[in-house]
Order: sequence, then C-alpha cells, then structure tokens
Amino acid sequence: MFVMNANAKGLTPQDRKDVAAYVNSLNNSFEGKQLSEAHGGSDMAALKENGVKVGAAYRGKSIVDFGDSGRSIPACRSCHGYNGRGVGPMYPRIGEQKFQYLVNQLNKWRDASRANDPQGQMRAVAKKLTDEDILNVATYLTQAPQTKQGDSRIPPEHLP
Repeated sequence: MFVMNANAKGLTPQDRKDVAAYVNSLNNSFEGKQLSEAHGGSDMAALKENGVKVGAAYRGKSIVDFGDSGRSIPACRSCHGYNGRGVGPMYPRIGEQKFQYLVNQLNKWRDASRANDPQGQMRAVAKKLTDEDILNVATYLTQAPQTKQGDSRIPPEHLP
C-alpha cells in the first residue's frame, strides 16, 4: 500500500486520468468470463448473469452506515467516510471500487494474508465478518454514490 501511495503522489492530475482511462479500457474477467462495469464500480447485473455470487446491497448499506453493535463491528463510514469516499491519508476510498477487489481485500484482511493496516484495525474488523457480510458490503460499496440524497455536492477533497 505504501509503495502505491508513493507512486500515486508523483502523478499529475492528467497522469491519473490517463492511467484511469487505460485501466478502464482493459478487458476484465472472472474465471474467464467477461464482465462489464457500471459507472464507478461493477455492473452487478452482469456479475449475476455470469454466475458470480453477490450480496444484498441493503444489508451491506446497514453495515457500512451503522455496523453491527451486537457483533462489535463498527460502521465502515466511521473510518472511510460517507459511502466509503475515503478520509486521506489514513483511510482509502472504498466506495465505487470493483466488486471482486472489495471481496478479495476483505477476505485477505480476515485471514490476515494482508497485514499492512495500522494497529491491525482492518484485520480486527474483517475477522468478525461472515462470507455473507463481505458479499453484502462489497455489493453496496461498488454501487455507493458519492453524494447524499438532496445534496449533489461532492466535497472538494473528493473531486478528481
């Protein structure tokens, strides 16, 4: 993560747009099946059509917004901000990420194969998530809008 941060800091705004355009032009696949992406995240309908197991967005939204106090799971937004917009430099943007990326990273935090989180914060949270929780959270976050209903303004720190 720190290597990527160092590399990204050296990019100009135009470099970032060029990299994003290039990555968006690449064909993405899951077990050899082509996937089409929706704006900002993954196209959940296409994933379902291709046999990928997805979660229930409304259940994911509940965890993102409120967590689960009965299982001592904090809300994702308590660190990552509204709909996972990110709170730099410590907490990256997780909203509008690709579905499979979110699922993979949450699983890696849970099994501790990814361990570059300060003070083990993500590992501690992910350990409490079930497979269903991970699918639900990833389903919601990949589609999570940056703006709130009735407030279409994106805060300046989240503008491209």
